[in-house]
Amino acid sequence: MKLLLVGFGNVGRALVELLAQNRRGLQIVGLFTRTRGSLYCEQGLDSEALSALQPGEPLSNHPRLSAFATGRSVAEILAEASVEVLVDASPTILPDAGPALGWCRQALERGIHVVLANKAPLIADAASLHASAAKSGARLLFEATVMAGTPVIQLARHGLRAEQVSEVQGILNGTSNYILSRMDEGRRFEDALAEAQELGYAETDPSADIDGWDIAVKLVILSQVLFDRPIALYQVARQSLRELSSADIQNAHAQQRRWKYVGSLDESGARVAPMALPQTHPLSQVAGAQNAITLQGKTLGSVTLQGPGAGGKETALGILNDLLELQGMA
Repeated sequence: MKLLLVGFGNVGRALVELLAQNRRGLQIVGLFTRTRGSLYCEQGLDSEALSALQPGEPLSNHPRLSAFATGRSVAEILAEASVEVLVDASPTILPDAGPALGWCRQALERGIHVVLANKAPLIADAASLHASAAKSGARLLFEATVMAGTPVIQLARHGLRAEQVSEVQGILNGTSNYILSRMDEGRRFEDALAEAQELGYAETDPSADIDGWDIAVKLVILSQVLFDRPIALYQVARQSLRELSSADIQNAHAQQRRWKYVGSLDESGARVAPMALPQTHPLSQVAGAQNAITLQGKTLGSVTLQGPGAGGKETALGILNDLLELQGMA
């Protein structure tokens, strides 16, 4: 199965490294980046040689450059008959998704499968993408957009296909959970945030993590998957983590509770807010940068899935799982 990979940051590089270790019948024929150039070769790009390129190094430094077409746009590469799957591992840009929505539409309309780690196209216009996929027979898969390689979407689509899920609660952002875990140990919010930034968990501008935007984006995606109910990002109610104090943490301890930054979905809507959960609650035990989600079903009751929710290798594994699903259908 021949792939066009968009994005060669942490996630794209990790996917290339996974394929260098074991191609599994998957071959990258095109690679596009916004700032470092593009490569295309119908016979395939050598994954080991791509892995040898240093982070930030121009693709023009590839040792076999003369054998490749360079400087092509995503649209031009998608027009090649050899491309079977578009893999978008480019950064999430909101609110309009930048050019990513256009190339996802082009791929699906041509019958080319789309595998997303980039969340933006699903937020900008998931309905049109699903409609294009249904019309052409192509698949739109996006396991890596929620909890990276931890298979929550696979669980919802396949493992719980016969179950009727009525409610979802999740720790869906590792940065905020790390901050709360450190506050549980006595750190002030400002100090815990600074530590998260030093470790690379939080950006210089941490708004997406601590003001709930990242969790809200994932709730929009999960609402479609779990409830077949499209919601817009602005419909997700958000309460910032900034409002939580060390005194709040201590008061919760006195009541045998623990604060967590929780994304919730049910019939009444979607919301992101700090919640003081009983220490017996499965999400209360999730520490550090881990993610977890609890699905409430009418037959099974509570089902909780925990695992890494971010990271280059972890997200690349989510992409690879989707690619293997496509391969199994071929």
